[in-house]
Amino acid sequence: MSVPVGGGTPATLVSGLSYPLAIAVDGASVYWTDTDDGTVMKVPIGGGPAITLAAGQTDAQFIAVDSTSVYWTIGNTGGAVTKMPLDGGTPTILATGGFPWSIAVDATHVYWSDFVGHTLMSVPLGGGTPTTLSTMDGLPVGLTVNGASLYWAALNTSVMKVPLGGGVATTLASGQSPNGGVAVNATSVYWTSFGDNSNDGGVMRLPLE
Repeated sequence: MSVPVGGGTPATLVSGLSYPLAIAVDGASVYWTDTDDGTVMKVPIGGGPAITLAAGQTDAQFIAVDSTSVYWTIGNTGGAVTKMPLDGGTPTILATGGFPWSIAVDATHVYWSDFVGHTLMSVPLGGGTPTTLSTMDGLPVGLTVNGASLYWAALNTSVMKVPLGGGVATTLASGQSPNGGVAVNATSVYWTSFGDNSNDGGVMRLPLE
């Protein structure tokens, strides 16, 4: 679905999908993973025929894009972090092992969370040896990169950040109800709170340090 930034009538871009999970967008297309079908797909932002970029991606989970490539995680034990050109082609596996989950990308590296190992990892865009940036408490459910830091939300615990090169992690907010997505702009970090039996869910904000 899409809707104008200022609000309006939602438009259906694609229908009849099996289990579309994660979404990313650039100036031309909307990209998503379909976990049940094991596909990575895209559609023009104005709508049109959907294009399958990659098939046979069993348990495809989260997705990110940059100016040249689309990146996604295969979320099962012994899974993978994979990329391919925006216009399709042969997928390239950047890293394997663990249980890759959330994913983010900047000009030099791909970052992801390991759902089972509770670690944050990175690898150069061209591939290489993965680096462990941090180990977290709680299950990682949100991940984003901004400036010099990687930000994440850990289920039912905290919102944190760590330098992109690794180092000491900083707790930005603790004692949170279950957390979902996380986003950052120039001034603040935002996250969703699922809520629990005693608190309603919501969208939270905290100024950047």
